[in-house]
Amino acid sequence: MSRKTVFIFGAGASKADGLPTQAELLEGYFSNNPQDNFHVALNGYFKDFFGIVNTMSADNKWPSFEEALAMVEIAMDKEHSFGPVYAANKLKEIRDGLIISMGRAIESCQVGAKTIHKQFLGKLFWKGHYCKEEYSFVSFNYDILLDIALMEMLRHDIYSDYGIQFANSRDNFDSPSFNKWKPPGDKSVLILKPHGSLNWMQCASCDSIAISGNAKGQIFRTGLLHTIEHCPNDNSPMQFVVEPPSYFKRYKNFYLQATWLKLHETLAKADKIVFIGYSMPDADIMIKYAFKRACFGQNKEIVVVDPDETVKERYERVLGQITFHKMGFADLLKPENYKKIIKDNATGTSGTT
Repeated sequence: MSRKTVFIFGAGASKADGLPTQAELLEGYFSNNPQDNFHVALNGYFKDFFGIVNTMSADNKWPSFEEALAMVEIAMDKEHSFGPVYAANKLKEIRDGLIISMGRAIESCQVGAKTIHKQFLGKLFWKGHYCKEEYSFVSFNYDILLDIALMEMLRHDIYSDYGIQFANSRDNFDSPSFNKWKPPGDKSVLILKPHGSLNWMQCASCDSIAISGNAKGQIFRTGLLHTIEHCPNDNSPMQFVVEPPSYFKRYKNFYLQATWLKLHETLAKADKIVFIGYSMPDADIMIKYAFKRACFGQNKEIVVVDPDETVKERYERVLGQITFHKMGFADLLKPENYKKIIKDNATGTSGTT
């Protein structure tokens, strides 16, 4: 029986394929999308909240996307306002604008057809290799590089299982914007996205959640960043399911709650957990709690792949003994590294290589 391995993807994995970091997202948006519908509102927000007067200046000290979004999310969650200008409706407009800005910053990036994500999964599932629950995936990124790479596995009849049911997998969900989504069958691989995803949209009225994609791997190609999508059930506007991490965050979204429960179950059953490009930042206290709770009192092999050696201490403080490999995601594809870190099923030992 094969060991159960869970791969955890952080922003560093996406950066390796050319996507911007959290700190670069906002600068990328204003550089490439100066005239869209949210530009005026976001200009005012960054001026009033972060002192950024000219969004096109090269000298701006931008907050991370998650910091900018969390400021609005907390106010909305507590039903607070920032004076008469930043009341509930304005805060919602800014929240929507920030999510759209992130998506468009990502969309404007040039990502090659053969991404590192695709190459990595191609190795894991070489020639259609499949063993139930051998590999599971967790992404704390909103982008869909991992999603697209997993969709490539459809050529081997291996389906993606997000741990939640999408409305467009049902026959009665008929929308020109969302293709039919085939639910996972016997050959499926779990992919969990606890902070949401840019290919998920939810109706605020009936709570239906839909995914942009279909069995041909056409994913995130329906123009959802540029139009207002409406729920086919009741014609209510749909919104992206994206929630930033923050200290003591309570995830109220039903689908994200279900994802967090599945995350705990998956981590608890894992024999080996491999972190790729995840820096374990201070704000991700809920993630640290989830890791600690799932791994507490258990002897698991913990592997960290990151080019920044300073993250090693953070992992050891939370998870104890780990095996740390100072390298980027692309380095993991090298045959000697892949065999040693991924395919070698011997119990890992602590150390830096």
